[in-house]
Amino acid sequence: MNRRSRGSHGVKAHWPPHGGSGITLGDALQLEPLRQLKVLAGADGLDRPVRLVNVIEVPDIVDWVLEGELLLTTGFTFRDHPDRLATLIPGLAAKGAAGLGIKPRRYVPAVPEFMLAQADEHRFPLLEIPYHLSFSEIIGPVMQAIGHLQASVVLEVDRVQRLLLDLVRQGAGLAELCRAVAELLGRPVWIEDPHGHVLGTSEEGAPHPAAPGSPPGKRPSVRVPIATGAHFFGYLCTLAGPQPLGTVEAGTLERGAAIIALELGKQEAVIEVKRKYRKEFLDQLLSGQPLDPEEAQEQARALGWRLDRPHTAIVFGPVVPDPVTPPSGLAPEAGEDDAPAGAATAATGRRLAPELRQGLLRAAEMVLAAEGNEPVAGSKDGGVVVLVTEDPSTEAGRLRVLTLAKAVLRSFSSSAGRGLSGASPTVGAGIGRVARDLTETARSYREARTALAAAAAARDGEVVLFFADLGVYRLLHNQPAEELERFVLDFLGPLLDYDRKHDARLVETLAAYLRYGGNIKRIARELYAHYNTITYRLHRIQQISGLELKNPEHLLNAHVALKALQLLAGSRAVGGRLAGGSGAERGKGRRLSL
Repeated sequence: MNRRSRGSHGVKAHWPPHGGSGITLGDALQLEPLRQLKVLAGADGLDRPVRLVNVIEVPDIVDWVLEGELLLTTGFTFRDHPDRLATLIPGLAAKGAAGLGIKPRRYVPAVPEFMLAQADEHRFPLLEIPYHLSFSEIIGPVMQAIGHLQASVVLEVDRVQRLLLDLVRQGAGLAELCRAVAELLGRPVWIEDPHGHVLGTSEEGAPHPAAPGSPPGKRPSVRVPIATGAHFFGYLCTLAGPQPLGTVEAGTLERGAAIIALELGKQEAVIEVKRKYRKEFLDQLLSGQPLDPEEAQEQARALGWRLDRPHTAIVFGPVVPDPVTPPSGLAPEAGEDDAPAGAATAATGRRLAPELRQGLLRAAEMVLAAEGNEPVAGSKDGGVVVLVTEDPSTEAGRLRVLTLAKAVLRSFSSSAGRGLSGASPTVGAGIGRVARDLTETARSYREARTALAAAAAARDGEVVLFFADLGVYRLLHNQPAEELERFVLDFLGPLLDYDRKHDARLVETLAAYLRYGGNIKRIARELYAHYNTITYRLHRIQQISGLELKNPEHLLNAHVALKALQLLAGSRAVGGRLAGGSGAERGKGRRLSL
């Protein structure tokens, strides 16, 4: 281990010899009276660490030996089992023993030549103990030296802990803590979250050494968990060196992980408090309740939000094709922030499961933070809402908002979505019109939720929609859900009832008729049905519903009713006769589309 001089943090490492892993056998032989021991063979292994000293009392000692043990024997235990000497040296070397000291003459006239050869082969020190030297004279000095070393290790690791705590008290961040630990270890250090993402590194601006494309052999050999209680933050990592980390280095890494856990816990607590105040203020802005513009702006500035300029709401949430059975990753509708009933406020209705919603919120915060501003984002009504200081009524502003929305969706898909078991729900975005000041923020938010509901009903699978592009939906979204449901039942009720009983697909056929301007060939191709089948269905539609397909007024009412049905299905604000759908729609997740 390289001794390091004073660095940028005023740190100087005072490692005990050999990293504190124990004195080596070579060091022990420099003690008095161990200088009198003679190395018979295996001198290449004198760098083996000695952690304790023991006397062989049984012939099967190999079964009980511990790593780092220096073993002493008179040979008495092998007097009646000389055959065991043949496997003694290889066995002790394999178990990591430090060496073997033999006192010959009394029970072993001389050390056999095959044992000398084995000792050299395994780099395992074989020592001759002078006849006059007692075992206690050997054990005492060695254990005393080990005790002194262990005490110095504890003192050094405690010093490291005090150093790191002082840095935290001075406001050091993760990068500074990494650099301090790296200075002590003499090798790069970095922090990974539980998913392997780097949170901080000792080498600013450089990829961490375990990243793809790093030089061969540059891989972490030590990863110490960063945790407090049951809360797991990730790992503190360092590279492999020529030798395994010694006790001091390992202790430094462990104390560093403990201090970093405290720092991450503190940061998380601060973030949680900020998030609580931000959510309360955001809920107030989006509720539509009267507010004092000057007071609201002051609160926004205190939170670091720049809302004194035109801004636009974007709502992210699940885009659900099947209005009956939610896909994997969606939670039941009940919850503390359920939306009020009504097409204008029901929005997606179905809510992302909490862990997915948090993943989506993190993705939004990460993308917005990359823009250099404090992210205005929060979890609400089962989804995630963000406010961006852009005006989508201009071409440049529209492109900018669309780019941000798609970046959030890509980030979520590549991170949180990957961790799902089974199929993950498709997540989309609805974008409201610009809010010129804070009194219009709630209106932009309602529009964004309506756009998201329309995205759920869209046939082409588009997952990002602008409220400004919704056409007749812009009129329908201000109507109460009950009124829309009554309108749908007035004009489509008989057809919905008939489809529910007979799975006749009449409502779907009517939607295709309006979409393709009455072109029966295109309708048949779209619905994979025979020309005559479509003709028959259209005849039944007129019989059952009373609609006249050549009457413009009837067609307008049917068209609006289908749009309202789509909006209700997309917002999940459906009930009674609308909730069941046709058997085909339930079984195949089919959407009505115009």
